[in-house]
This record gives sequence, structure tokens and C-alpha cells, in this order.
Amino acid sequence: MGERRKSTFRTIHILFLLVLLLQIANAFLLWLPQYVRLILNQLLFVFLPAYLYLRLTREPFRERVRWTWPGWKIAALSLLIGMALYPLAAVSGSVLQQLLGYSPVLLDDIIPTTALMGILAIVAYAVMAPLCEEFLFRGVLQPVYERRGPAWGVGFVGGLFVIFHLSLLQGISIIPLALALGFVNYRTRSLPASILTHFGANALAALVLTDTVFPLGAPGVLFSAPALIISPIVALLALIAFTRITRRVSPEADAPPSAVLPEARAFAMSAVWPLLIAGLLYVVVIGAEIYTIVSGPGLFAAPLALPTAEWEDAVQWQYEIYNPADEVVGDGECLLTPEGALIDLACTSTVRAYEVQIGNSFWSSAGGERRDHFRWRADDGSLISGQTVMDLQDGAYHADIGWTTGADGIHVQINVRGEPERVFALPWSETPLADGAALPLLTDYAAPWQLAALDLRMGTWGQTTRFHPFMWRPATQDNGPVAEQWLVMVTGREKITTPAGEFQAWKVAFGNHQTVWLDDSVTPARPVRFFNGVETWALKQNH
Repeated sequence: MGERRKSTFRTIHILFLLVLLLQIANAFLLWLPQYVRLILNQLLFVFLPAYLYLRLTREPFRERVRWTWPGWKIAALSLLIGMALYPLAAVSGSVLQQLLGYSPVLLDDIIPTTALMGILAIVAYAVMAPLCEEFLFRGVLQPVYERRGPAWGVGFVGGLFVIFHLSLLQGISIIPLALALGFVNYRTRSLPASILTHFGANALAALVLTDTVFPLGAPGVLFSAPALIISPIVALLALIAFTRITRRVSPEADAPPSAVLPEARAFAMSAVWPLLIAGLLYVVVIGAEIYTIVSGPGLFAAPLALPTAEWEDAVQWQYEIYNPADEVVGDGECLLTPEGALIDLACTSTVRAYEVQIGNSFWSSAGGERRDHFRWRADDGSLISGQTVMDLQDGAYHADIGWTTGADGIHVQINVRGEPERVFALPWSETPLADGAALPLLTDYAAPWQLAALDLRMGTWGQTTRFHPFMWRPATQDNGPVAEQWLVMVTGREKITTPAGEFQAWKVAFGNHQTVWLDDSVTPARPVRFFNGVETWALKQNH
């Protein structure tokens, strides 16, 4: 046999840099189906480099990666720690995303729509990721860093694990899990133990992701208020029990494993240069992500393509209207009538007065009736005209707002009882359409039906122009017509329950706060739920 080589900090840093480069290069494989690509990535770009590294160094495999069974009691606690940490990671990521106002660009097949896709997703997340990533980080890298002490083994390798994911949002949310994985491995000297912890978290993530094809109700259970209260308590108790039954690592066990050169130093320049390059790559990728957060993902979006609407007959929908506290406060009815090249939509809604306070947020409605009438082109969804009539506060307030589009811009007339008529002209030069971009013109109350012709699949997104006939304009410090850029994005497929029944509907986000859920079991799709930023419309009946 040849001479047995040993790991040094320089060689494991080169290994980590190679794996990070392969993760970036993986972007060139986007033509592969999403979960086939993820499985191949784990096998070829994570496990294989680490395995070949051990073969090249001729290190004893089982001893080197700590392939020892920790016992069933420790195994069960290791699994429980990962499961209890998952809801915290998922919710913290979601909260961070909301705080930053960031809508990530999603691939068109990230949400499984078939049983085969669901199975592949479970294999990718719950099997391949725990096995391959733990083999690299806790099997190959952590034992070397433990030469400098447990804080280096757990903390520094946990940091490399965060960098490996190449995402600011995901990286921050998985920090507790990354530290737990290192701690479990350090306390047990068992790679299977940390694999089980990783599996516990990722298996729940896979159940949430595949709920569209395997409807077990995982999202409703894991993200319910009781679960979010209980999960950190369970995680803490599991960690306490785990610590008590795992022996405290002795000073002898902290001695460098046979695979580590005693004279190796972590931060000699000969050892640190791969980490400097890896850090630079991470800064570039995260910088691009932060730039997207600050600038808005719409910066990179092309104009939204709305196919020709395929309505042939008039369709009528009835809705229940809910306030932010999920209390029924009214009813709505919409009648859509195709008229050759145009679509005509007439909606009437009645809402009773309410006041709702949730935390520090306060919502209220004066109550009354609202009638909206819109017309748009069937071929691209762009608005032609609109009218809104509001009778609020038991008739004390009456407003009639009408507008039309023309060659030079949008013309608005506003009549409020007891006030002089106001007339506005919004030139196209003062809208996102100034440069001739083919951005469909949408408005708040018509958008759910304008988007019904959208290509409903994950990854569909694009820019539109949102028009509001009368709202506050910060630039001029007055109220008037506003046209601004809107981003429309298909963000997933969800099970929706309304008074009309259960639907598997596509979730489409538009603007900053508005969302419509479109049921594509009919063509064009029907809006089964619509959140306009304040109130929710839920389908009660359609004819």
C-alpha cells in the first residue's frame, strides 16, 4: 500500500472551495428537472468530491467520518432536535422575507405537481441532502477543525455550512440548525446522529413542499400557533436530555484525530487562501441577492405576457368578504361578459362597518356599497376604462370615479357629493409605459380577473403597470391618478378552502400586498380567493 496522507487545513479548505464552485456551476444545469438536478448535485457535487478526497488521502473511512451508531435513545433525540428546529427555521425565514419585502425568483417546477415530482422532492430533501451534506461537513470537515477545539468544530464548520447554501435569507434561518448539527456530531462522535438531526428537519420541509400532491396537512399543523409555541420548547428539552445522556467529551477525545497533522495551523496563508476565494464568491452572490432585495425583483423581470382570454360565455361569481380578523363582513358578486375583443367585468360588494386591531395594526371600514365596472382587451389584459361608485356611511358619502385610456394617457373624472368635480389627465410619459414597454395595465379590483388568463406555472412572473385613479401622491403631496410598476409572480400551488368547497389553486402575488388564488380546473382560471391588501374575498358560488 502507498503512504497514507493526512488532512490539513489547506487541503480541506481547497475541498470546500471546490464544492462551493460546483454549487455555483450547478446553475448551468437549470435545464434539468428541478429535483433530478438537486439529487445529482448532492451525489456528484457534494458527496463525490468529499469521498474522492478521502480516497486520495488514503484515510481510514469509518474512523475518519465517525461512522458509528450512537444507540437508539441518542438517535431518537437527535431526530427530535431536527424536527423541533424546522418550524423555527421556516417561520424565521418567512418573517425575514416579509420584513425585507423580498420576493425570491422561483423556478417553474419547484412546487411538485405530480406524485413522481413529490417522490423526487422527498428523496432530494429528506434523503440525499442529509446524507451527502453531513458526510462533507460533519464527516470530513468538522473532525479537522475540532483540532482547535469544539467551538471551531461546531461554530466555524457551521459557518461554512451556511456559506455553502449561497443565500442570505436561507443562511440566516438555518444558523440554529447548523449549530445543532455540529453539536450533535461533537457530543456523539457519530455521523449517523447528525444525519438523523438533518433528516428530521428536512423531512418536515419535504412534507410541507409536497403537500400539493401528498395532502397530509403538514403546513397547517407545523405552522399553527400551538406548533410554533411548542416546537422551541420541545427543541430545548430535547437538547437538555441529549446533553445529559451523551457523555461529556473528555480532553483525550479533543486530541487531534489520527487524520490531522499535529503541526497543521488553520490560518497560515498557505491554508487560508481557498477560504478567501470562497468568501469573495459568497460576497458576490449575496451582494447580488441584497441588490435584488433593495432594488426589487421586478428590476430583472420582463414585461408580463398575458395570453388572450378564452372566455366564451358570461360567468357570474358570488363571494363572502372577510376582514383582517377573518370575520365575515359582507358579500360580493361579479359578472364577467366577453364582448368580442373586449372583456366586461361588473362587481358589486356590500360591507358592514367594522374596526379591527391585531397587534399594533388597525383596520376599519365605514361600511356601505361599492360598484365597479371595468373593460379591458382580451388579447393582453390591458384596461380600456373603469368606473367605481361608492355609497358609504349609510349614504352620507357618495363618490363616482370614472376613467378612460386614450392615445395620450389616462383621463380621470372624480365626482364626490358636495364637492366640485375634479378632472385629471395622466400622460403616458408619466407612467412606466413612457418608454413604450409592453406592460399590461392592471387595476386593483379588476386584477384577479385580468390575471385569470395567466400562464399558471411556478416561475411565471413579469412586470405590469398598476393604475389607481385616486390615491395619495407623495411627489406632489396631493391625491390623484397614479400609475406605477407592479410585479406579478406565480408563487406556488395551495389547497384553498372557501364556502364553495376545496380547490387546488395557484397563488399569484401582485404588487406589495395583494394575492389571488386561481383555480385552473376551468379555463380561463377562476379566482377562488382574493386578498386586496385589507379584505379577503372567498368564492361562495359561481354560475
